[in-house]
Amino acid sequence: MEMAKLRNPHHVAMNPQAASGGMQYFGSLRGGAFELGASADWFLRNGSKIKPQIAAILPRSQFLAVTKYFTLNPSPPKVDWRELWRSLPLTDMMDKAGMPATDWGGFVSHPEGDPWWDQFGYVKETHSFDTPGLFLDSWYDYGVGDTFKLVELIKENSASPRARENQFIVIAPTTHCRYGDATEHTVVYGSWRSEWSC
Repeated sequence: MEMAKLRNPHHVAMNPQAASGGMQYFGSLRGGAFELGASADWFLRNGSKIKPQIAAILPRSQFLAVTKYFTLNPSPPKVDWRELWRSLPLTDMMDKAGMPATDWGGFVSHPEGDPWWDQFGYVKETHSFDTPGLFLDSWYDYGVGDTFKLVELIKENSASPRARENQFIVIAPTTHCRYGDATEHTVVYGSWRSEWSC
């Protein structure tokens, strides 16, 4: 979405996947209420601002040799969710879970429209676009409703009929980012949290 906001004439099409995270508040607000369960779980699994890194300038062969000795996947602490959800203040929840630094405290303490949100580059009602798009999402994803809102906003704020009339959505009967694996025999079951990886 960042590229589409620039309206570069060479950006002729986009294919956002699970793009609801491009909307302000990253899917954490529903009707003005903070969605504690899904947001807390996402921050626990993916929200650390401290991540190990391997230098991007390494030649590919060296990069591959080094990666087999390190796991870059997060290993979140085990938590008692029932106990954690009841803890106050809410801003301290990730600290109580034993997480490294995250933006959790800011997410739960800044209201809609607060300038604090501007640092993340979320799509706003003031942005304009000029790029046709094919959006992919999943019915069992946390923010599929926001994807529809995002597409409507892009249509309303498109600079040309070409972009306005060429915004499409495909919603798969799957969990988060699993649409590529879907077949006519796909059955969704179990915990959707275990499949949160794009």
